[in-house]
Amino acid sequence: MTDQTMPGSSGGVLRCGAASALLCGLLGAAGPGTQASAQSYDYYLTGSASNVTPDTLGGVLLAGGGSDSNSAMARFNQWANGGDVVVIRASGSDGYNDYLFSDVGGTQPNSVETIVFNRSSASSNAFVLNVLANADAIFIAGGDQDDYYDLWQGTAVETTLNAHIAAGKPIGGTSAGLAILGSSGFSAANGTVFSDEMLDDPFNQFATLDHDFLETPFLDGVITDSHFVERNREGRLAGFLARSMFDQGLDTFRGVGVEEASAIAIEPTGLGRVYGPSNAEAWFLQATEPASQIVPGQPLVIDNIQAVQVTRGGFFDFNTWTGLTNTSEEGWSTANGNLIVGPPVVLPPDLPGDANGDGLVDLLDFDVLAQHFGSNTGAGPAEGDFNADGVVDLLDFDVLAQHFGSSAPGAVPEPASLAVLGLGGAASMARRRERVTAG
Repeated sequence: MTDQTMPGSSGGVLRCGAASALLCGLLGAAGPGTQASAQSYDYYLTGSASNVTPDTLGGVLLAGGGSDSNSAMARFNQWANGGDVVVIRASGSDGYNDYLFSDVGGTQPNSVETIVFNRSSASSNAFVLNVLANADAIFIAGGDQDDYYDLWQGTAVETTLNAHIAAGKPIGGTSAGLAILGSSGFSAANGTVFSDEMLDDPFNQFATLDHDFLETPFLDGVITDSHFVERNREGRLAGFLARSMFDQGLDTFRGVGVEEASAIAIEPTGLGRVYGPSNAEAWFLQATEPASQIVPGQPLVIDNIQAVQVTRGGFFDFNTWTGLTNTSEEGWSTANGNLIVGPPVVLPPDLPGDANGDGLVDLLDFDVLAQHFGSNTGAGPAEGDFNADGVVDLLDFDVLAQHFGSSAPGAVPEPASLAVLGLGGAASMARRRERVTAG
């Protein structure tokens, strides 16, 4: 292999193997390049230098670190559909090139390109951005996610990655690459954090979270973690949920923990499958309420975390946040610096007409319709748009009337709404609904 310096590449190094010798010639490279440590980035190509534009599938691959799952990576190649796969990283070299190009099977890519970011200037380099813009699939290698936040966040790389995702093209990551794919992420700005540290003090110096980077399908309101069971990260992911809710003023949040050598391939439909060896597993967490104690310097107290385990070959529906096959469920809580595992948390079903989410379809729900009547925000059932037509109008009273009196198991009735009992706005509209229905 020879190293060639690319003209006009602002100090990048092109690594020319046999498969990319043509590219070196086309670029007019002459003479050996300088050492990689002196460059803003290194570039490696395996396969064809020509650009192709296949129809891709917008899947998401979540890999837990350690060894890769060949079957999961083969599925990633299938999503790319013979296109150009680009691997990005901030350490290492071209370890994924031959692996993805010829070893894992599936649909062979047109090319596999790796960009190693050595300096922040690479994130504004025209050649680097062009490679990313032309990628048909992007995979983020392991390493240190702090490097990724430092090098890419707030730069043209972040913009290009989100444009790639929005275009319906596949993306994936392993270990540190997985850690940045959620809408929130553990940035590791001060190094790693352990479960006991997170549970003893969710604001400790190592508990550095970020809530503004990538916009990955099915991972909005989700934080991801890798090496999950092997490194006893259950407690820290519970802490990440509590902090994410606290930082952003949210009432619920979700997390995905992927074990080493395991991977989740999320299809464009939102159906995820767990791949890996016989002990492969992934955990899907949902905090159903904010922490009751989340104070700097004090142990975290949070209840009612729904924890679903899915083992190899099992499926999880990211649309409904429900395990479908090969699943088991637990209820997690924390107290006195400990993670407590109990019976499964039973979430109330999503009842049509239950506008206030109390598990009952009753008079109180008329108030919600009255409050939002006439709005056209399309905000969803929680705002009274029961028929999901984007408008809160008289038709939504039909849905409420149809389900009036239904309840979730264990739901406790609340006092009737004063607005309804006092013939307020909701009741007035209810009478109007009756008149319209009666003709």
